[in-house]
Amino acid sequence: MTEKSRKKPSRTYGSGTLFQRSDGRWIGRYRDGFTATGKPRFRTISATSKEKCKAALNKAVREKREEETTLDARMTVKAWCDEWLPRQQKRVRPSGFIADRGAVRNWIVPNIGARKLAELTPRDIRKVHDAVMAKRAQGTAIRVHATLLGALKAASLEGHTIPARIFQVPPPAQGQSDRTEVSVEDAIALLKAAKDDPRRSRWVAALMQGMRQGECLGLTWEHVDLERGLLDISWQLQPLPYAHGCLDDAGKTTCGKRRAGSCSARYFAVPVGFEHEQIHLRWHLVRPKTSSGQRTIPLLPWITAALKAWREEAPDSRLVWPAADGKPAKPKDDVLAWEALQEKAGVRHPDGRFYHPHECRHATATILMALGVDTQIIIAIMGHASILSTRRYQHADLEMMRTALAGVAERLQLTA
Repeated sequence: MTEKSRKKPSRTYGSGTLFQRSDGRWIGRYRDGFTATGKPRFRTISATSKEKCKAALNKAVREKREEETTLDARMTVKAWCDEWLPRQQKRVRPSGFIADRGAVRNWIVPNIGARKLAELTPRDIRKVHDAVMAKRAQGTAIRVHATLLGALKAASLEGHTIPARIFQVPPPAQGQSDRTEVSVEDAIALLKAAKDDPRRSRWVAALMQGMRQGECLGLTWEHVDLERGLLDISWQLQPLPYAHGCLDDAGKTTCGKRRAGSCSARYFAVPVGFEHEQIHLRWHLVRPKTSSGQRTIPLLPWITAALKAWREEAPDSRLVWPAADGKPAKPKDDVLAWEALQEKAGVRHPDGRFYHPHECRHATATILMALGVDTQIIIAIMGHASILSTRRYQHADLEMMRTALAGVAERLQLTA
């Protein structure tokens, strides 16, 4: 029998083909996905008899179908999140991954972890919303919603069946934020209360220079030029998450430790190209989220003198404002110190709560705008892009920035 004249036994669609080659050997052939160029990929099986080849072909097709069935119908939300989070850790910034991991562990898995992906309903999404809003602010619920929808979109991309209506569920309504700026009067009261605090320059850097908390806690002395009166803000302090380094071929941990930080083979899993420098344990210096966050701003005489005095009595550390033992100051301890200063100054947010450290930046921006400072200079000082200006710039004039900051210092009574 020639290959042209062979007779192909009839088989149902999708079950592959079975035929006998000219040399008498039986061949089974079935489709298995696509090649890198988008063409169908075929697998072949051979045997000496029709019965053996048919049995092997049926087994291969059945296993392929079971694999596809598992992909579509059996995967639960928890199982998918366990698969998705390690990928997410290699794709996004560590701070974003920590937020995603917290959303998964604290809200998504406890509420809908047992649900199958293919059986999710809008009610499941709202169940997560309700659980978060019962204990947290709306902003947290919105963040959790974004994580959940992001995970489900990734699952859909991998081939899992996700009901289309899931992606039409709106996030929780955005509430009115009560974030505001520290008023000039309150800022002056805070600085007066910190008069005898050796770390007074820490609060001036926030109120006058508009520095973020992470930028202050991650500022190192090599980036402070006291002679020229310049501050290089190119790094910020952040904790990086540990990852297990003891995974077997199946992706399971072998160290017996639940927490990656306790694994003897632990490592820091960060995206490719992510710049970081370890300071102590999980605390690292990392680059700002955007290139506009990296900036050089001038130091005015008052803060230059304050930093010179602080350097003489500061703990032995590369960091300008470390903890008392010279190690990185924890953000929560920095917040407690900030709240203690407000308590001493008798200052509160208009709603009666403590001001958040980030509201210091609001004060700087508000004063700069009130002084009529050019938007380009405000952006250069504050270190963020603004929808108020679409102009591109490489750098701002340092003297113009110095003049603008002098106006802020005058408003804050820091001219002496």
